[in-house]
Amino acid sequence: MYILEKYINNEIHHIIMKRKIVKHGSSTLTVSLPSKWAKKFGIKEGIEVDVLEDKNSLRITTESFNDSKKIKIDLKDENKFALRSIFGGLYRAGYDEIEVTSKSYEPLLELQTMLDILPAFEYFEISKTKAIVKNISPNMNLSVTDGINKMKHIINTMHDILVESIENNKFEKLDEIQKLRDNAIKYRDFVSRIILKDNINDNLMSPYYIISFVLATIPGYYRTLYKKLSKDKQKISKESLILLTSIKSYFNDMVSRNKKASDLYYEWRNFEESVLTLLKKKEEDAFLISFSLSIFRQIQSMNSSYVMLGINI
Repeated sequence: MYILEKYINNEIHHIIMKRKIVKHGSSTLTVSLPSKWAKKFGIKEGIEVDVLEDKNSLRITTESFNDSKKIKIDLKDENKFALRSIFGGLYRAGYDEIEVTSKSYEPLLELQTMLDILPAFEYFEISKTKAIVKNISPNMNLSVTDGINKMKHIINTMHDILVESIENNKFEKLDEIQKLRDNAIKYRDFVSRIILKDNINDNLMSPYYIISFVLATIPGYYRTLYKKLSKDKQKISKESLILLTSIKSYFNDMVSRNKKASDLYYEWRNFEESVLTLLKKKEEDAFLISFSLSIFRQIQSMNSSYVMLGINI
């Protein structure tokens, strides 16, 4: 279990104050600042403030605008897998500073593994009972489409490695497969973070969010398939290998929108029929065939999201 305590600048509450709009000249509108607030933050005549437009709201700050989100969590006995879920979720939600407390040192030591796959997050403080990690690059140059394209490249690379290993019956790249899968998760979290933090009210971004999670799921299938085949070292039939290799062209047609959504759908239905037929003929390849079907299904699940986007990405 873990406890969350949200805070912004050590304040947990908001104060709403009514102000009147005053017209100056022919077109200028002004609003006065509350005197107590101005005095508290040293606001004087001539000082510059930043004004951020956020739909129907304006936000005023005395510093260059920094929409920094902070959170405190108290760890109990979470293992590294639970930590990955916790920190991945906080990262995607847009938090820039995470203060972690724990009665034991082990969970805090495990944090380094998490930081290795969270872009731009580093330790700023660590002791036996507390650690603080911060985002050192809040304005990263990568965009949502950059992150999506990175994930597409990862999937194509994993596919090529798997096919080559099957053809040569040599499975010597398990570490590389694992790193590629971890990188896919990293880019998924990066894309999700941008959408949830900066574009949460933009309905046009929701398809990207769905696509990023699917693209991060596919590498997990490739990793499991590679691990299984590397352990068994089973010779795969030519028919099953052809089935597997057909996935790549379908994937690239899907993400590049080289074909109509209806054509992709019918191609998917034909693939499903081929799988059912091949399973009866090549029972010894059932693991590869069933995983090929799972990968194909994941790819097909993105069809509606790409249709919603209506553009090539």
